[in-house]
Formats: sequence, structure tokens, C-alpha cells
Amino acid sequence: MDRFIARRDFLQGTLYAAASTLSGPLLAGVAGAAGAPTPGQDLAGYYPPSLTGLRGSHPGSFEAAHALRDGAAPAAAVPEADSYDLVIVGAGLSGLSAAHFYRSAARPGRILILDNHDDFGGHAKRNEFALHGEVQLVNGGTLDIDSPRPYSAVATGLLRELGVDVPQLSRKVERRHYYEKLGMRRAAFFDAQTFGADKLVTGLGEVPMRTLLRDAPLTAQAREDLARLEDTHTDYLAGLTAAQKKAHLATISYLSFLREHVKLAPDALAYCQTLTHGEWGVGIDAVSALDLWGYGFPGFKGLRLPRGATPLMSPTAAGYHETGGSARLHFPDGNATLARLLVRRLIPGVATGTTAEDVVTARFDYARLDRPDAPVRLRLNSTVVRVRHVGDPASAREVEVTYLRAGRAGSVRARHCVLACWNMMIPYLCPELPAAQRTALHSLVKAPLVYANVGLRHWRSFKSLAVREVYAPGSYFSNLYLNPKVTLAGTVPAAIRTSPPSCAWNAPRASRGCPSTIRTRPGAPSCSRRRSQPSRRRSANSCCAP
Repeated sequence: MDRFIARRDFLQGTLYAAASTLSGPLLAGVAGAAGAPTPGQDLAGYYPPSLTGLRGSHPGSFEAAHALRDGAAPAAAVPEADSYDLVIVGAGLSGLSAAHFYRSAARPGRILILDNHDDFGGHAKRNEFALHGEVQLVNGGTLDIDSPRPYSAVATGLLRELGVDVPQLSRKVERRHYYEKLGMRRAAFFDAQTFGADKLVTGLGEVPMRTLLRDAPLTAQAREDLARLEDTHTDYLAGLTAAQKKAHLATISYLSFLREHVKLAPDALAYCQTLTHGEWGVGIDAVSALDLWGYGFPGFKGLRLPRGATPLMSPTAAGYHETGGSARLHFPDGNATLARLLVRRLIPGVATGTTAEDVVTARFDYARLDRPDAPVRLRLNSTVVRVRHVGDPASAREVEVTYLRAGRAGSVRARHCVLACWNMMIPYLCPELPAAQRTALHSLVKAPLVYANVGLRHWRSFKSLAVREVYAPGSYFSNLYLNPKVTLAGTVPAAIRTSPPSCAWNAPRASRGCPSTIRTRPGAPSCSRRRSQPSRRRSANSCCAP
């Protein structure tokens, strides 16, 4: 482990790093594995997608990791008799894909996938609501197949193997203008605590800002400033060359640009503060002005900057600016469909069906995920707390993985190990890593995000207000929207609903000025059951003022 490890590379006896995981009981006082109870996922009726409440980093998924971070030593583990060719830490899309690629390379052998959560998928989980005898589907994490740049040949090949033709399926199943055809519009909600009065204004993005804000509880100066921001052709950096302008924009936040150069009034700045929540999970005070120029945010037209990304832009902003991003697709359960396709391919018999469409409504049998005789086993509620080479790292031919499950510590050995888990935890799992690598992994930051899905008994309040989506800059949940309309003709039983009534709302909880790192999306209130997804993307009478 004293040599360079390329990203997404793994060799015999070496370790690999990727994306996000860890959970379970506390490290201290963990007993041996003898007489262990039946694992939850093997019990009848175990079905995490139907659970409500806190579903992202749920209780039981993070305590062991926190204890490890705080200096607790891993408990003595009981070695298991089984050995594997590959152990993967993390059952998100990275971990599941690693298992798929390993098997696709014609490597025979046994694979064990460990995940701290009670469900697989990582940031691509699935939520199901049972209302009025129907099951409503909604994404429990990432919303779309989407990338800042067109997918690589490898990623495109994986989608093709899974039967996902993004452009073709998008045309077939998505109804992107469903709400518009019903006369439902985007809106902005001004709350009394922030703006002095509760007020909903409709037509956001469809009517001129001056018209939209005519009755908004803003000062006359703020209304004029926001209208000017939308239409301005003023060069706020006159006297600088294009290269100098881009360099300067890279050194200031969008908030600084609007306050110091565009000279927006304070309440106009309050309106703009959460515009970036939907993509970054932080406010405009934490995103560079150059990135938002690349995204096409208002205020930059007069600068007459030539198109073209620079190394000063973030990879996400540069990618969208240069290429427009990848083709996009929304399944009824978001990217959980991709996780389910991978699991069904890795563990045949866990669900029926053969296509990307029928997996959406297939019922998964979680008791089949961890069968002793299966070539691929997926073990949930299992928090990895130590990964080490057996013997000298330079010559080791095995890796030992220690994990906690149901209050007990066990260890397994494998010829290879893939860490498809949250990178920041890897230094705690692998203290033998070189110091420079540990420091780099520790430097990663995630923005806290509360993402809630809501099952609505009906959506008449939305219809009566003719609103499909609400931007609420002063509210706890800054964005909310009705679930996107998707139609899977011929594959959706009558008991499965893949369109409203359900909705989502989110609230990035980052402090002002913190780094921007995570993508988010929106949600709503008059509801019957709710799930919250603390992390890494709308009702109407109160418009989600919490």
C-alpha cells in the first residue's frame, strides 16, 4: 500500500477506492458470532422500500462508523469459514457495478458484497407508498440518469448490457410536459418570517420577472433589481479582458458578484440565496460566480464572455457548459431501477422479469440476497470497520475484512477487495494507507441534505392553485415538486402507481460559506406518510412553509 493506486483500479491483494458506505451497532463490547440470530434480511416480510421515516442514513447505519472515527478500536472478530475471491464494501451503484464487471471479465469465484444500510442501492434507493390499495413509487435518492458529460464507453456499455437505452426509453416512458398541459406552472413562495408576508406567485420562468414579482412582498428596489438582473446587458467588470473576467469570477461567489458588482438590494439577495440548492446543496455564497456563468445564471450577459470552460471551473459546471451533459432519463423510482437491474443480474431468482421496464414493478425477495451456495452474496446491515492485508502488503495474497452485524463482529478473507464506499471513511478502515493518501481522502466534504418524499392522498390543492413546482427561498424546504410523470405501458399493474399523487421536498442544511459538493432536488406538504433522506433533487395551501 506504499505505491500509487489508480482510481477504480484493483489488483490481487491490493485495495480499491470509490464512493459511499458503513453502518451497524457500536464497536465497543461486541460479542462473538456464535449463536447469532437470524439476519433481518432473511426474515419473512423484510422489505425496506416500504419503510417510512428516516431512510437515508437511518439509525443503525452510522453509529459504528462514528465510533471508529472517534477512536474506538474494532472489536475482536470471529473468523468465518467462508472465503471469497472478491469482497466489496458498499452495495451502491459503484459496488454493484464492480461485482458486475468482475464477473463480466470471466473471473470465476465467489463475491460477497457488504453494506451498512438495510437496503441496497446507496444513493439510488427506492421508496414505495401504499395508499388506497395502490403502491406509489418514488425515488429514494438520485432522481435521474444524468451526467455533466456524455457517458464513457464503459458506462454506456453497462447501460446497454442492462437493457437501458436512455434516449429511447426517455421518449417512450417520460411525460415531461404532463403538468404544463394541465395548466400547472412553476411558482415562488415568499414566507412571512423572511420576507414579511406569506405570498405565492405563479409563472416562475414563464413570465417576465417584473410581472412575476408585481405583488411579491419585496421592496420596490428589490423588485426592480431582480427584473434588471434578468434582462441586464451591463458589463459589471468593464475594463477587464475576457480572461481576466473569468479569473476574477473564479475567485468570488455568486453572492459576492450580485452584491458587490450587480448591487442587488438585501431582500433581492435573500430571494437568490437558495437558487443553487438544486444542483449544489449549498447557497449562492458557496458557489463560484464562474461556475454559475457556465450554467447560464442571470447577470453575466453584459460581460460578453466567449464560450469555453477553464481549469478554474468545477468539473460539473465545466462539463455541462462544454457538452450540455448526458442524455437523461427518469424512472419512477429514480436510479433505484439501475441498482435493481444489477442485483437481478448478479443474483438470479431475486426477482422476476428480464427487462429494464419490468424490473420497476418486480417484487424483490430479500431472503435470496445472501444464500450460502450462491456465487454472489449481498449482506445488508453489515458495517465494515477494518480492511487489511494478511501479512506484508507488498506480498500479501489475501485481504481480511472485519465487519459488524447484529451486534457481533465477524471477519472474512478474500483474494481481492473493492472499497466502493464513502471515501472519507477509507482512512479509518485502512490505517496502513500512506499518509498522503489518507489526508487526500479525509479532505472530501459532503453537504448535509434532508430530502423528503411525501405520499399524497390527493393533489387537488396543486390543481386548484395550478402549481406543479415551488421555489421557496426562505422556507426550511427550499424546493418542492410533484413526482415526475412516467408511463410504463404494458408493464405496470393496476396496483402500482408511477405518477402523482406523490411529491418530494428537500432542504440542504449546509452552513453559509461551506464548500459545495452535493447534488439535490425538491418536495411538498399536505401528506399522509413521509420519508426523509438525510444525505447527497410540492402541496400548496401553505406552500411548504415548515
